[in-house]
Amino acid sequence: MNPIAARCLPTLKERSAGQALLIMVVALLVYLPSGLPIPTGDALPARYLPMSLLQEGDFDLDEFPWLYAGARPYYLQSVRGHFVSSYPVGPALVATPVYLPLAFVDVDPMGAWPGIFEKLAASIVVAVSIVALFFALRRMTTTRIAWILATLYAFGTTSLSQSSQALWQHGPGQLALCAAIYAVGQPPGDRRWMWMAGFCLAMAVVCRPVNLLLVLALAGWSVMRSPRRFVDLLAGGAPLLVFQYWYNLQYFGDPLHTQFPLFAGSTWSTPILDGLPGILLSPGRGLLVYSPIFAGCALGIVQAWRRDGNSLLRWLSAGVVATLLLDAKWTMWWGGICYGPRLLGDLTPALTLLLVPAVPSLLRHRSTKILAVVVAAWSIGMHAIGAYCGDYGWNLRVDVDRHPERLWSWSDNQPVECVRTLGCDAAALLTGNPRPPHPGLPPDGALEGHD
Repeated sequence: MNPIAARCLPTLKERSAGQALLIMVVALLVYLPSGLPIPTGDALPARYLPMSLLQEGDFDLDEFPWLYAGARPYYLQSVRGHFVSSYPVGPALVATPVYLPLAFVDVDPMGAWPGIFEKLAASIVVAVSIVALFFALRRMTTTRIAWILATLYAFGTTSLSQSSQALWQHGPGQLALCAAIYAVGQPPGDRRWMWMAGFCLAMAVVCRPVNLLLVLALAGWSVMRSPRRFVDLLAGGAPLLVFQYWYNLQYFGDPLHTQFPLFAGSTWSTPILDGLPGILLSPGRGLLVYSPIFAGCALGIVQAWRRDGNSLLRWLSAGVVATLLLDAKWTMWWGGICYGPRLLGDLTPALTLLLVPAVPSLLRHRSTKILAVVVAAWSIGMHAIGAYCGDYGWNLRVDVDRHPERLWSWSDNQPVECVRTLGCDAAALLTGNPRPPHPGLPPDGALEGHD
């Protein structure tokens, strides 16, 4: 190694460690103060599974009878004499290290601590994903633009409003995808990076099977660069593939078990011309309403498909479009009871990368720079509303699962409701007249997210 480079290397490593620590601290300072996790049933199994793994070494939830008392809830299945999660167990695997302190103390599982650790795990997972994405961005663009885009990913997307607020499938899926993006971008010669990439790509699917389309895009690009990488990617992913095979066989008696029937017409029953505008443009769930920064991805995709375009972005754009079409066909494209475009959370790392070609053009002129700042502020504001005062009762006052047409109202949606409530609270504070509670709020308990 060049002597000058050898002297600079420790400094660069120290600087990188400092940047990673700064990102983690800032993200957690924003994510954690929003309070306890979102009370969604989708995340309840992932809240308790780490405790089951640490205390009993298994993946059933039999030791938590209050989860299945009375009618069996949608988030659990009774299979072969045990109660198991209806959802993939990958998020619980990712979160388990955060739960390690609970293995050494006696904690009331019906108390507050499991929820506190769920929120802590969800926030840490997303914060680490920001670090991985930042370093991946730094390989593709300037450090300044990498900081800008990492900040937008952290606070202008569902990373803030959803993924960091509960152990949905999305946060761990985002972490796995961000780490995979960083790993596949390493020089082809180091096989260890390919093993890591294979492991992360497999984890992305174990966390959320819909991520398979993005995983195929990343794996395809990596193999295209060097066909010999295929074996290394497969070797890295093999342990998790074997685990998933074993888990399905052990707990469901079917090694090919899936969360939903993949080939049933009812699973993909939404007409594409209804679902696609819904996930992109509806006031209740539209990606471009809640994170309009991603409108710039159109420019990134166009530039990626030029002759001299970035081949990684080209492959990622294909994965993004395919996933959007799949989500648009999903029978419940709005994702049940949630806030904003939750179902598209796993796409946010790839969408952030697709902004890389667009940012220099936006910053070149004063008018476009002002527009970019306004759009970024809007995106951050929309997701801050979801994180700090998201009104989940809005989904149930007139059940959104039965009346998804509500998602197209510009005057009756969660951000508007939250702003209206804050205005009423401020007026009540100034006048000294307490505001009556909002009618129709659901009782405490788990809300259905339906992923």
